[in-house]
Amino acid sequence: MYSVSFSIVFVIQAISSSILNLTINDSIQFAIETRVGGGPGVSATSARTDLLPLTQGDVLRVRIREATGDIIYSNASLVILKVD
Repeated sequence: MYSVSFSIVFVIQAISSSILNLTINDSIQFAIETRVGGGPGVSATSARTDLLPLTQGDVLRVRIREATGDIIYSNASLVILKVD
């Protein structure tokens, strides 16, 4: 079992929300989804931690799945720790 944590800071340039998903081997994990709301020029942080069964060779990505308007992101992190 692994602890998977991700965080990202957004500045959304439109009145909208965005959806972030964690993907494992390019398969969207709908149960591992977070929404980020905002308004013009509003900075928002999204963070999440989940326990997942991973195997050697799994490829993890955090994807912006749905967004309206321009989005600037920074300070993104993805941390994976093995939990005994």
